Amino acid sequence: MKLTKKTKIVFCMNHIIMGGVEKVLCQYLLALCNKHQYDLTVVSKKEITDPYFIDFFGRQKIKLYDKIFCHRNKTHPFLLRLFHFILYKITWQHIINNNDIFIDFANCSFFYELKNIKKQKVAWCHGSINVYNQFLKRKLFNNTYNHIVFLSYSVINDIFLLEGISNPDKIICIYNPIDVSLVKKLASENSSIRAVKRYFVAVQRLDNYDKSVSTIIKAFDLFIKKNKDIELYIIGDGPDKKHLIDLAKNNTNIFFTGQLSNPYPIIKNALALVLSSTKKIGEGLPNVILEAQALETLVIASDVKSGVREILMDGEAGILFDAENEEALAEQLSYVVTNPLSCKQKIMNASKYLYRFDVEESVSKLEKIIDNKT
Repeated sequence: MKLTKKTKIVFCMNHIIMGGVEKVLCQYLLALCNKHQYDLTVVSKKEITDPYFIDFFGRQKIKLYDKIFCHRNKTHPFLLRLFHFILYKITWQHIINNNDIFIDFANCSFFYELKNIKKQKVAWCHGSINVYNQFLKRKLFNNTYNHIVFLSYSVINDIFLLEGISNPDKIICIYNPIDVSLVKKLASENSSIRAVKRYFVAVQRLDNYDKSVSTIIKAFDLFIKKNKDIELYIIGDGPDKKHLIDLAKNNTNIFFTGQLSNPYPIIKNALALVLSSTKKIGEGLPNVILEAQALETLVIASDVKSGVREILMDGEAGILFDAENEEALAEQLSYVVTNPLSCKQKIMNASKYLYRFDVEESVSKLEKIIDNKT
């Protein structure tokens, strides 16, 4: 029997830590592995230390290169950097020669490494229009990439308003996929957090650069004045954790759980999931919103560029509030408590249209790119 030659695909990442982009990456890798017609490689510029990802790549037999950029560490002695540079050149050339398609999966982080390679190349852009400054615009639209993937039609519409885009036919929208059955299965497991009272939950990185958890804390301080029997759980970690804990120190109804391996049981039973982002950075297509919708949990999210309003269908499938405005968020927290029927309808709308983010649909679009049929 003649064996079909596998298509060899490289996914390029700047780093791999526990986050939304990495979750999506694993979804695609797992789906492609299960089709048994692709040979997959992941290249990371920074060393991967998280045991979850090391185990995942090993179990799926995905080739991994994560230490070939050591020559860029200027703290190393010159001769060591020279040795690492030679090793990098040899290894990177080997990767180029032995693969068919390169997917720059994290906002063009491999632009300079890929720009002169005569292979099929795909740029994958995770973010709102706000992050596409002139520098990134030059990277995307200078014929380096054969295809450019954005996560929502909203950001594509915003991109088309930019001047100087001569090749719009390269642009394609692929929604982040959500494995509903897996999320529901994980949500059925026991949680390490035992909430007694009703509560809201926020699951996001504690980093003031792109997230505004401080807005949630300040809004909850206002809300709690008339709702003392409701709590707030903040799940996540990040560089601003200490500052945020200090900000919430006088509110005994706010709890920081840190990073949880399985936050889904807590999301499932919440009054609503709250996502607060900064106006400056915005959001691409936040996975946590899709995960909450899969669990039939109401979503309250800041109305930022570009994909949030699209997921929440202009407020028909969730609640939008003015970003970084604690008074506006406090009003919506109160709305959830006093308008259960309206909120239930929004949850039903979200569930009805969740098929838009089906794994098979997103993977099918990716395979069309791989087969060069778009």
